[in-house]
Amino acid sequence: MEMAAAIKKSGMSKFMKRSILFGLMAGLMSLQLNAQQEIPFKSSDDFEIEIDYTFKQRNSVSSNSVNLAETTKDFERRLGSSPLPYLILNVHVKTLQPNEKSVRVTDNTRRNISNKKLKGSITLKLDMGFTSDVKDGISPYMFYITFMDDNKDNVSLILISVEQDGTFLVNKEVRGRF
Repeated sequence: MEMAAAIKKSGMSKFMKRSILFGLMAGLMSLQLNAQQEIPFKSSDDFEIEIDYTFKQRNSVSSNSVNLAETTKDFERRLGSSPLPYLILNVHVKTLQPNEKSVRVTDNTRRNISNKKLKGSITLKLDMGFTSDVKDGISPYMFYITFMDDNKDNVSLILISVEQDGTFLVNKEVRGRF
């Protein structure tokens, strides 16, 4: 934080300041991701993922509003009337290890989706949103399902992500493409 304050006080251009701050934030996120990687992945035999792939229509938004930063693609997406593919994942955790006492679900923005104590098998519903938004990074595109022991220490992890090209990964293994 001290470096960010020093950058703000310097005589650099806004673009240069933003570039440096972006680089710092990317570095911190990389460190967080590396810390997450130290948690062993949960065995794929212990869970299964059911894909609920439906078609939904976007909520209609007023066409009277103007957003000067909006691209043509974003404008058409916002005002389009055709149904679009919508993605919900149901993660069925079939087997728990004896030391897995609770589960925490977070997304790529580190927003807490769910915190639950575990007593047996569990199903977690992950509403990812419209697939085009997931691929573009507008909706969450990565979920961390972290299993913890009684002391809240991380025991195992299920990492679910969708890349920009639509590749669907579970624990860094390719499972398909949207």
